[in-house]
Amino acid sequence: LKSWLKGRLLMEAEAKQGEAARSFFFPSLTYCGCNRGASLIAEGHAEEPADQVGGDLECFEGQQRHRSGRRYAAPQPPHDAAVRLQPGLTPGSGSDYASRAWVEAIKRAELDRKLRYDHEYDFYDFAQRKATVLCIPTNVIHLRPVASTPSTPRSLGSDDSAFSLPPRRKSAYSERLNRAATLSNHERITRWGVLTGKLIHCKVMDFTAVTENTIHKTRLQASKATILNSVRERARLVVLQAMHLAKFFAKEPEDALDSEWHDPNLLTHLFSTEFVDTLVLVGNAARKVLASQPLLVEATVPCRVFGDLHGQLRDLLLLFRAFGGPKGDEGPTFVFNGDFVDRGCHQLAVVGLLLSLKVLWPEKVWLIRGNHEDRYMNERYGFRKECDELLGVSDGGKIFEAVQNTFDQMPIACRIADRVLVVHGGLGDGAWKLSDLHEVRRPLTGDIMNRPENRWVLNILWSDPIEDGEMGVFGVHASPRGEIASQFAWNVTKTFCARNGLSLVVRSHQSKHASLGIEVMHEHMLIRVFSARDYEGHGNDAAVLMISGEADVSNAEQLLTVRSQVLRSVTKARGALKNGNGQSGTRRKDRQRFAAAGADCYFPVGPALP
Repeated sequence: LKSWLKGRLLMEAEAKQGEAARSFFFPSLTYCGCNRGASLIAEGHAEEPADQVGGDLECFEGQQRHRSGRRYAAPQPPHDAAVRLQPGLTPGSGSDYASRAWVEAIKRAELDRKLRYDHEYDFYDFAQRKATVLCIPTNVIHLRPVASTPSTPRSLGSDDSAFSLPPRRKSAYSERLNRAATLSNHERITRWGVLTGKLIHCKVMDFTAVTENTIHKTRLQASKATILNSVRERARLVVLQAMHLAKFFAKEPEDALDSEWHDPNLLTHLFSTEFVDTLVLVGNAARKVLASQPLLVEATVPCRVFGDLHGQLRDLLLLFRAFGGPKGDEGPTFVFNGDFVDRGCHQLAVVGLLLSLKVLWPEKVWLIRGNHEDRYMNERYGFRKECDELLGVSDGGKIFEAVQNTFDQMPIACRIADRVLVVHGGLGDGAWKLSDLHEVRRPLTGDIMNRPENRWVLNILWSDPIEDGEMGVFGVHASPRGEIASQFAWNVTKTFCARNGLSLVVRSHQSKHASLGIEVMHEHMLIRVFSARDYEGHGNDAAVLMISGEADVSNAEQLLTVRSQVLRSVTKARGALKNGNGQSGTRRKDRQRFAAAGADCYFPVGPALP
């Protein structure tokens, strides 16, 4: 009886906290900046039709809707529109109520972590030449399935002889109470792991971590590379030419795939006629800067995080043009999360531009290593071939070696505002700590990472999360990528974040067919971002994450907001146009004007390179 009364009090307290968290994260209930066009719904840029959970704006305004011949009250909590329910969880059922309760728990956890994921995103359509605000579609945010409630109430005690709840009329409240009493063993283990991790991370107890972080920050301030003014000026001109090219792309009559755009003089336009010398000088200067910085770098907010680029220069520059590029001290910081080369058509241009950005703003631009920043991968998937084809075997080999030496010095993780961790792949088995990265020595070649003692480092570049789709998935599993990689479940993410004082993990490494370029999983504690459009014919959008915080507030106290920014897929835009749902295109004289101008129109005549 005592346990039963205690459970009732706990459930009432949770209900009150849920209301407070919902009003905090969704102050505007009736407004949703979604375009309900059929083409956007088909592409996944708006919520699903109203016969699925969440519905459209009418559901939020309290309209009545039909489902399976039955009328039910349509108003739902606003976050339900951004949650993908698992098969079999239908509105109005007990399982649906359990899923909504689970979402409330996630929102309360976000409030505790002082990090909020924005359920609206900026969507840039090239045809309209502007960004609009849309709601995150239901298939982007994943939830773990909730076990169905047993028909017979289970005991709240520790054994079968304990006092059981008396038979009572079924209600949503009693179902919540029973569900709270029937947590799985996995849930119990994870909760204890999270609690223990938070205690270990507490500065009162973890003196070792505090000492290591202090030493790490002192070394970071003391070791700064010196860059020659002539090399910095070359990097500045490369960035200037790239921004002119982005402006040209934005004025083109129609969008195009990166593989469809070609300029035989691109390297000359970007890096001058002495492009080989420019690439070598910029590469060597970037290597020195990266070597002076640790494997775990620190970035400030506001910060824009990019995913895989894979040599798609056009997508990178259009993202700069649509949402803003690096501007130095007055702009946000930029984190590029690996896989800069391989498989794309403009790999040298992309890596040369990123290295120039690093040389020009070493404390505002952070290049994180991915699994394709590796000699073996580059020789197999196209970067070495492009170097030889564009520069010749001799000069191509020289540039390839210079870039590989730079890759071996790149950091493999970035911490934003002390609470958001950016890694390319994932957490592996999650048994490591952030302070362990300070002990890894460089250069970090592929052969060194393949050693058994460094397998955890390799998994930071190669591992993948297990999506919240199956009941009972728990722990670490083998990866289909091979023996060197692993897959980790939701509990690994939660305990790792608790032990290291993190609120969120951002990773890349995976592209999905027709996806938005982002995915949220593991109870809003892990986000995937991918920035190469239509990668390998997947028809996916390109996305970046904008992480912002409150001004003049310490990292430990400010509320961080994560907002997605998406560039529309060319394949999706053409499909919508073919079906009659997209833009009609531009006038013929505009096409003729751009065709007659040629490639040289986007580069002004600049000063001679030093």
